[in-house]
Formats: sequence, C-alpha cells, structure tokens
Amino acid sequence: MAGYLQDSKGNKSSSRLIGTIVIVVALIFAQEVLYFGRENVVVAAAAAGTIFITVAGPAMAFLFAQKKNENNN
Repeated sequence: MAGYLQDSKGNKSSSRLIGTIVIVVALIFAQEVLYFGRENVVVAAAAAGTIFITVAGPAMAFLFAQKKNENNN
C-alpha cells in the first residue's frame, strides 16, 4: 500500500511533496492575511480566500492531473 507521498508503485513522489509544501505555505499566507486584517473581517476573509486559491490552486490542479495520469498508466 502506497502512502500519500508515494506513487501507486510505492516510489517516492517529489511532485506530491512540492504540492503539499505549496498548499501548506498558502494556508500560512491566508492565516497571516486574516491575522493582519482582523479590523475588517469581511475584507480579510475575501483576501485570504483569494490568496489561497491563487497560490494553492495551480498546485492542486497539477496534483489532480498527475494522479489522473498515474491512474491511466
């Protein structure tokens, strides 16, 4: 059984590791935006959502496409 950071054959996957790191960094950025924008919560929430989707969206799309390609092979 392969773990999350491994492909279906059990090999370590650097693309999954990089994707995970990018998503964690996006969560940290969003947390910082929420913290520093706590005077105006609505604007801060919109900004945090925007920065998360902007940073983590391409990484999540890449991981989805990579998993789809692995399943086809």
